[in-house]
Amino acid sequence: MAEESATNGPPDDFQTTQNAAEDESEEAKPFSALERNTAFMLTALLLASLVSVSFFNLDRHPSFPPISEKMVAGINSTETPVIFALDPVSLAALEKRRHDLQPSILPLTIWPPEGPVLAFDATQPRLVAASMERRLDKGVWTLWIPRGFAPLPFFGLATVELEGVDGEVEICTPDVEGGHQCGDAGWTRMRHRDVTIDGKSETCIWAHPIAGKTLRFRFPDVTNDGRNGDELWIDTALRDASVGTRANVDMTIRLGEDSVTHRHRDRRGWQHVKVPRSLESQELVIEISADQPGRRHFCYRFDFR
Repeated sequence: MAEESATNGPPDDFQTTQNAAEDESEEAKPFSALERNTAFMLTALLLASLVSVSFFNLDRHPSFPPISEKMVAGINSTETPVIFALDPVSLAALEKRRHDLQPSILPLTIWPPEGPVLAFDATQPRLVAASMERRLDKGVWTLWIPRGFAPLPFFGLATVELEGVDGEVEICTPDVEGGHQCGDAGWTRMRHRDVTIDGKSETCIWAHPIAGKTLRFRFPDVTNDGRNGDELWIDTALRDASVGTRANVDMTIRLGEDSVTHRHRDRRGWQHVKVPRSLESQELVIEISADQPGRRHFCYRFDFR
């Protein structure tokens, strides 16, 4: 199996033959047909979006009016670190107002959307199906917000890196689909992924520990001030089929100068750790490691509560 190399060691005796077969199939073929089709569509969208920034000129297309001051104010009022553009037209329009917008501007490459989305034309069945709500309509532009939206740390802004025991740091390679490749094998690609946890399919950030390395995620401009009565938590889990090796996964969380540690135990279901408080916007750093990383199909997600 691709993951169980000489570096990581053989499969643990506690892993059942059935689970091993399931994992062999999943690791050897990490992308289903649906995932491949989705990846193709997202790649095409991103490439079209990048081209549009250089070649699409709203001034030559009067049917696409610029974003109004009220829409700019509406976007800024969400206090989101990122505004996503659904299509090349929206991306070009946002770029023209870059100096007036507080959030960063990104093409939409992760589905479902992590945050607010600007779209041309208010009729967007895909966004409705993704539990998005129309927040503001101004002219031809519509601002969509995820239902129950709170500005959680955005994986789309994260930097992912590996640090060896010698202190050497290697930046994982970002790809056009929003993932970060930290090695040759498919399981070393850190990204949003659907994972079976406690019998349910859940979307979380895949963060498989790597032998002899510390896996580090850096999220810029994170605030956890509890001003609305909610605090930022991180939920951690192992994929059901990988539970049973008795090996733990260690996590260190730093926000500014404060840090907490969390040991994820080898069992099914979610485990939880509270992120340190911070009244100011600071970098959130998450470090993940394991003494026995083989078959540690680990992931995490953010939540306010």
